[in-house]
Amino acid sequence: WWWRPADSSDWRTDGRDLAERLRRPWRAAGSARPLAAVTTASWLVTWRVLALAYQRDADGGVLAGHLSTYGDWNAHLSYAGSFVSGDNVPPTQPFVSGEPLTYHVLVDVFAAQVATLGVSVADGLVVTTALLAMAFPLVFWWAGRCLTSSTAVTATAYFVFTLSGGLGFAWAIVDVARGGLDVLGALPRTYARLPAEHIWFDNPVLSYLYAQRPFQIGLPVVLITAAAVFRPAAAPTAPRRAWWTAGVLAGVSAGFSVFGFGGAVAIGGWLALRRPGTRLPFLVPALGIGIPIVLAISPGSNHLRWQPGWMAASLDVWWPWFWLLNLGAFLPLAIWATIRRPVLATGFDRAVAVPMWTIFVVTNLVVFHPWEWNNTHYLVVWLLILSFPVAAVLVDWARRPSPIARPLAGAVFVVLVAAGTLDVWRAVDGSEGRGLLTTEEGLETAEWVREHTPPRAVFLVAPEITQPITSFGARRVVSGYTGWVWDLGVADWARRADDIGVALRGEPGTEQVLERYGVDYVVIGRDERRPAWNADDAFWSQRGRLVYENGEYLVYEV
Repeated sequence: WWWRPADSSDWRTDGRDLAERLRRPWRAAGSARPLAAVTTASWLVTWRVLALAYQRDADGGVLAGHLSTYGDWNAHLSYAGSFVSGDNVPPTQPFVSGEPLTYHVLVDVFAAQVATLGVSVADGLVVTTALLAMAFPLVFWWAGRCLTSSTAVTATAYFVFTLSGGLGFAWAIVDVARGGLDVLGALPRTYARLPAEHIWFDNPVLSYLYAQRPFQIGLPVVLITAAAVFRPAAAPTAPRRAWWTAGVLAGVSAGFSVFGFGGAVAIGGWLALRRPGTRLPFLVPALGIGIPIVLAISPGSNHLRWQPGWMAASLDVWWPWFWLLNLGAFLPLAIWATIRRPVLATGFDRAVAVPMWTIFVVTNLVVFHPWEWNNTHYLVVWLLILSFPVAAVLVDWARRPSPIARPLAGAVFVVLVAAGTLDVWRAVDGSEGRGLLTTEEGLETAEWVREHTPPRAVFLVAPEITQPITSFGARRVVSGYTGWVWDLGVADWARRADDIGVALRGEPGTEQVLERYGVDYVVIGRDERRPAWNADDAFWSQRGRLVYENGEYLVYEV
């Protein structure tokens, strides 16, 4: 445990030790106050954000409290639900019928396990997200103390990472100038992500610790791996059992987060190459376990492409300006910390400089996924690790007696965290718009589907992000939201969307579509009646057998 002394023998002793450490002054050696403050603030944010995750409107519909639950979590509902009541073993892609599973899904299996205890799948997502989010500050603190030997650097790095957001706060100043201070009570937009202003990187807390659930495992694994095997150059090498344990952890993590696995292997592998006798203990379990998992869930299509400048190229923005907008002072400070003498007393910054800057350079030259933004999944590991040397620079400035250095450190810190702080505040105060996921009728239809249709039945529904069968029905669908399917690298994502439109409208070729995908049921509801799909009720009332009706939702058996 982070506060347990070596001679501790029982929990009473631990409790007394913790109480004593909490009484120590903030700057005293071994004081638990800094960690208690960081943990308390983080947990309050977690509880508030997740309390808003799913809400019910006056008509019984389900509202998403923020973008995380409106977008990514609908896909996670589909994954988790397929394991709870969709008989998804051996696993296949639940929202792309007939396709193999090509996603690091074990974090959603965790949610499914919780759901089997009697709560809904949505509550399973909330509970597991809360547990993992609450663990993150503790893991970060333990790893930070191991890697930097400094409480001040660890605390500063935590906020530099979790509240990062680039220069988006400048647009908040514009909004306040236009609308007055009342704007701060109901912020009109996000500031760490402003696509119209070419700010895309986003805040790590809202983008990765909530929306991108695999990173709740992946980022801690990176930290644990680094802390378990790193030792200062003059110190003895970590025990072989530490390397073996870190290797096994890194390998297994591939099923939870491929990107966390990559980050852990990059750091652990590089450190192993620098320490005699540690290559096999780390690389054999890490690669022996992780590579087969990665190969098993890799998509059949290859979207690797050369794109110097990354998103700056496609946005036609000057590359340095793009990164200044997205990271603010972080990138200049990271470069400064790398080219000058080691800024961490332990030398960790120099020890991992090569793999971390390799990640940054490669992701600015090569795109790995259909959507180029997904390169941030690698860059967030770079941001996480380099937050320590960046924080060390700020702490060094703050400790200098110079009348310029201290104010400069404070000003730069504010610039680094301002946009992220505004976005986290917006998520906490509830001013972010609540999107309707589904009506009460849609939720009841999904419940009927779970209880009255075969677990492996295939449904044809509109590929919309708010389709209730896809998210809450726990059944396979021809295609979920097209953005998800395209991003997974499914080759025929566009054809599936076109075929769904043909079938919903009852156009020539409908029978071939039903046969091609093995469709068992067709749902006509609010999403299917949108102009993009324009479902033909008259056609389906003749072609299908109506087995369920609830308001605007009709379920036809094919």
